[in-house]
Amino acid sequence: MSECLDADVLVAVGDALERRADAAKHLQTCAVCRSQLEALQVTRTALCAGVAVPPVSLSAALSVVREARRQEQVIERRTSRWRQFAEAVAAGFVALLATVSSRVPLDSPAAAVTAFAVGALLMATGSALAQKVSVDSSI
Repeated sequence: MSECLDADVLVAVGDALERRADAAKHLQTCAVCRSQLEALQVTRTALCAGVAVPPVSLSAALSVVREARRQEQVIERRTSRWRQFAEAVAAGFVALLATVSSRVPLDSPAAAVTAFAVGALLMATGSALAQKVSVDSSI
């Protein structure tokens, strides 16, 4: 006797079916996506069968994959920038809090802004250096 699917699986299946229906509607009206799908299907079928992939299909499939990766990288860079900004702002607040809690007198708004800016700048610099080290070590 088979077990019933749990709620998470049911939701995932429902989402997949909904996306599939939306994709099917889109494919009816978009020749570019239809040709890309066909190239991917021909390539997959040939690879699974262990036969040579037609060069035209392989080229089209690789083009689709490259474009998808490029779009992922754009989103990744955008997300990374927002994360770095949020980290720098948080570090600025931590620096300001540390300054106030250590009873350093902040006689003017400029002193508070300076404490915030120093924390944010240190965080941004550290993050940039860490990324550079990460990129350099992967080469």
